[in-house]
Order: sequence, then C-alpha cells, then structure tokens
Amino acid sequence: MKNKKTGIVLIIITVLILGLLILGKQKLTCFVTKYQLSHNSITLNGSDSAKFKKDYSRSVASLTVLEFGGYGCKPCRRMDTVINNVRKKFGNKVVFKNYKVTDPANKKAAKFYNIIAIPTQIIIDNKGEEVFRHTGFLSESSLTGKINYLLKKGD
Repeated sequence: MKNKKTGIVLIIITVLILGLLILGKQKLTCFVTKYQLSHNSITLNGSDSAKFKKDYSRSVASLTVLEFGGYGCKPCRRMDTVINNVRKKFGNKVVFKNYKVTDPANKKAAKFYNIIAIPTQIIIDNKGEEVFRHTGFLSESSLTGKINYLLKKGD
C-alpha cells in the first residue's frame, strides 16, 4: 500500500517537472489557474448576482470592459499592457475593470461571469448586458476596433 502511494506521488512530481520543462513556468501557471477556475468551490447567492449586474448597469459610460487575468500568466501580463493603452484612448467613454482571478476577493466575479480560462475580456453595455467575450490574448487594434464598433452601434 505504501509503495503504491509513493509511486503515485513520484508520477505526479515527474509530470509537474516535465510540465515545467516542456511548457515553461508561464504556461503552467495559466494551466493551474484554469484548473482552479473550473474547480472553483465558490457559491453565489442572489445578492451576489444582483450586485454584479447592478455594478455595470448604472455606468455613466456607454461600455465597461472587464479583464480577467492572473499575475504569473504571460498572456495576462501582455493583456494588462493592451488594456492600459486602450484605456488611454477612450477616456470617460469606457470604464475598465481588471480582475486578478487568483485574488480571493475576485473569485466571486470570476464565478459570476463563468470564467474558465485566462485571460478573458468581457464588454458590458450600460444596461448590464454582455455584448462581447473573448478568451486569450486580444491585440490592441482588435480590442480598440471592437469597442469603436460597439460605441457606434449603441449611438
């Protein structure tokens, strides 16, 4: 019995080491975060759902961009740069909110918006409705183009 447990532990350690060597630390961090999100034991109650819906439905801006990412993930760090650059272009027209899903305070938001992988970008209109979702890295020009399209559509 003890040899079987030791064998399983050695296999797990070997897989993790191979994962680090093959994928690199950054990709493994994203994978671990993806696993944590998909196996998230957080439960939402009615007031949580109402809070998230209300937070963005009364926005004075036409759109709100939500960015869900993590600290150790290379694509997430690249998205942080993109979000900061796009934020400068739109000023008060668009609200930007960045959620680091590895922070305990942001786990309910990740659960509410059904985030299963990072980075994920969600655009919400001023009625609180999701109008766009993308998972993975999104270039600055793509995000800017999508926001411009949605702003013109909303006029």
